[in-house]
Amino acid sequence: MHCPSCNHDNRPERRFCAECGAALVAPCAACGASNEPGEKFCGGCGGRLSPALLPAAPQPAALPLTGAPAALPALAPSVATTSRPSPAAVAPTPPRPRHRLAAVDWLLLGTLLPVCVFGVVMTVVHGIRGDFVIAPFFVSSAPGEQAYPVVKRTLSSPSAEASPLAVGDRLLRLEGSDLRGVSNAGFILRWSHAAQAGTRSLLLTIEHGSVRSDIRVLLVPGYGTVVGNPWWAPLPFIVGSVGTALLLLVRATHWHLAWRFSAAILLTAFASTPYFAEPTAPWVKLMDIVLVLPLALVLTLWNANEFLPGLRLWGRGQRALAWTLALLQSAWVAAIFWLPDKGPAPILRQWGGLTLPGFFIAILVALTRVYQRADPLGRRQIKWVVYGFYVGLLPLGLYQALSALGGIPEWGGGLAAVGSIALVAIPLGVLVSVAFYQFLDIDRLFSATLSYSVLAIVGLALVLGVMPTASQAASDAFGLALALALAAVVVPAQRFVRPRIDRLFFPQRVALEQGFEHLLAAISGCANMQELTRLVGERLDALLQPAATVVYARAGDVFTPLAVRGRTAPPAFAAQSTLIAALQERTMPLAAERWTARRSTSLTPFERAAIETLDVAVLVPFRRGPDLVAFSCLGPKRLGDIYTPTDLAWLGAVGGKVSDRLLALDATAMAEQARAMQEALRRYVPGAVAARLASGQDIEAGEREVTVLFVDIRGYTGFSEARQAEEIFHTVNRYTEMVSQVVRAHGGSVVEFHGDGLLAVFGAPDEIPMKERAAVRVGCEIIAGMATMAAPARPPEASGVRAASNPAPLSVGVGIGTGPAFVGNIQSSDRFIWTVIGDTVNLAARLQSMTRELDAAVAIDDTTYRRAGRETCAAFVRHADLAIRGRAQPETVHALPL
Repeated sequence: MHCPSCNHDNRPERRFCAECGAALVAPCAACGASNEPGEKFCGGCGGRLSPALLPAAPQPAALPLTGAPAALPALAPSVATTSRPSPAAVAPTPPRPRHRLAAVDWLLLGTLLPVCVFGVVMTVVHGIRGDFVIAPFFVSSAPGEQAYPVVKRTLSSPSAEASPLAVGDRLLRLEGSDLRGVSNAGFILRWSHAAQAGTRSLLLTIEHGSVRSDIRVLLVPGYGTVVGNPWWAPLPFIVGSVGTALLLLVRATHWHLAWRFSAAILLTAFASTPYFAEPTAPWVKLMDIVLVLPLALVLTLWNANEFLPGLRLWGRGQRALAWTLALLQSAWVAAIFWLPDKGPAPILRQWGGLTLPGFFIAILVALTRVYQRADPLGRRQIKWVVYGFYVGLLPLGLYQALSALGGIPEWGGGLAAVGSIALVAIPLGVLVSVAFYQFLDIDRLFSATLSYSVLAIVGLALVLGVMPTASQAASDAFGLALALALAAVVVPAQRFVRPRIDRLFFPQRVALEQGFEHLLAAISGCANMQELTRLVGERLDALLQPAATVVYARAGDVFTPLAVRGRTAPPAFAAQSTLIAALQERTMPLAAERWTARRSTSLTPFERAAIETLDVAVLVPFRRGPDLVAFSCLGPKRLGDIYTPTDLAWLGAVGGKVSDRLLALDATAMAEQARAMQEALRRYVPGAVAARLASGQDIEAGEREVTVLFVDIRGYTGFSEARQAEEIFHTVNRYTEMVSQVVRAHGGSVVEFHGDGLLAVFGAPDEIPMKERAAVRVGCEIIAGMATMAAPARPPEASGVRAASNPAPLSVGVGIGTGPAFVGNIQSSDRFIWTVIGDTVNLAARLQSMTRELDAAVAIDDTTYRRAGRETCAAFVRHADLAIRGRAQPETVHALPL
């Protein structure tokens, strides 16, 4: 990136010019405003910046936009926070470039999509003209070439009741055409041809017993096989399917199921279009139900098993089940339309109708299996798909149940229309799970719908079983009273059923609600600021499980850390900073990422680096009246889930409750507590910084390239649990002394010790040659030194602890990363703290954590490996494209095996 001041060519990830130190800018293509590298939204017009202008914060290769996990694409930005993809959810294959359509995508856009659009247009045209009619009876295929088709079933309608047709009548002629040897499909083609010619009644020659007669049977309005089912009922599902497929193909081309899901819903929409059915296109209808619909159902079942990548649920058994159901579906349709009533045809007709429910059950079972194996974020998305299938299929299932119980009633057409319209929930559920699952919380909606549906089904069964008997013995008024009584029972019963459904399907949400209710009650009993801070920090950590939690309190002109949970080095914020000013204006929690994007131009480099280091997802303000006195920073959830609107609402309630409690606490006591905690967090000044101060040199603050080293003792918790405090202190003191000597011997600076961990930096405050090589050598020497430093034997007189004659040596993990970071003094309440913050620090910490997964002693990034040289890193093993928690793109990691 070229500097606007000196035109120096800088590396893409730099934010400040290496030559003159000027801030680098990225112009907005829409309004021309200057934005800093790494910003996602323009500070002038608010539009999203082009990925080419975002070198400091590249988007995930598998995602077209921000705000969604790697398992699924996103079509809209996040509301609460950026989701952190779990390693299991990252697709193993390299993604396609953004917005670049593959050949299969163009094939779908050029074939199925135009056909579906054409079908919708022609459906509207023919529907307005009144062309959608059906024959109010079914026939069976002629059993031989010299035989005739027979009436198999009549449909319930006023015109059919007035017709002399009865089950068992033989059909001899239709509009003068002989029907000898004609199958059911052939009969449908003949009456459809007559309807296309404008006929609205069929002239039939029938044989009833031994009597022949000529009759006319009216064609009645309807669609499919249901009288009264309006032609426009499937249009919402078709339009929703076409729109969802188009969005997936154009805006979500990196999703591993984009084209397959698009093909499945487009094929289903094609098979559901009224225009491609009798009487307008009967041949297409026959092809749909024999070939297209089974293929669409197989694709849907395939997609359901692989909705989240990496789970490997689509095995031989699932493939065999899918194709078996598809073949049975086609055979069932063939038996209905072409085979006579002999041989295997009656069996296929009797049992083949179970294939469609079998597909539905298999799809729901597959989604349930995916739900059980997914992480919390994947489960949140799968819920929408399950809910969409549930809402879409429930009315059709009810219609089929009524048909099986005693035939379709006269109002069955309305129920069929409701079922056709409800199918739109399926493509909408897929779309919401991909794009908008972060905006809404489905748990309450799901449990309410399920509870009312269960009660409605039970009530319907009672009505069907009790009402006919009651109506025979009483008047119509009593029947109406009984129906009202059932409704009066169903509504209160929902209050009893719904909590049990919540505990069965959503135990985590129930536990979260109960936990927040207990927290709100406990806040009122806190006697001082220290107790209040400890309570809120511990409970929020247990309920939401954030990666880090920092509680800040005001001490004079700065907000200083009052309580810290998690691995982080929290800086202090000036009371006049942009972040504090934003929290001063709010009473509800603040989503950090969206706010940072909007305020990108007003944030200082220090504020951006501090927010990046803290990895803030949500900020919760605590107020005393109109004044902001404290706030809490919550990191992303450890399990990779998002902060839902329900979570934010609960956090807002906690913030309001804490604010009310703060009004009852003494402001002076709170300030003194903050200062006392700050004194407890004091660190010693690094040696290089002390030397500069002693010589009268200034310590320049700013961004520079450094190599950061993280060290952490493995098994420290278990080691400390069985030992006395004096023994632990002695061991840690030997460890810190050894590590400090090694770091200083190679020119590095120890920034801080935190319990069992150490943070060191090479290249600051003084530049050193080959800082990467020095850091790698330090890491190797620390590993060698720890191997020789055995833990002290436990004394026999230690209470409850058996002495160890040969104590095992302590082991450590080392992570090293190289890159830009903000180095300098941070303003505290009474002093300056010299530290290093930025994404490079987070990278080194993540690499240190990965040493356990890689079974390694030291893990370094690719930049450090290349600059340290092959001679220094000869024993390191390369691991390409590893997913690192909290980072969008995979990294190449080099590890030193144990």
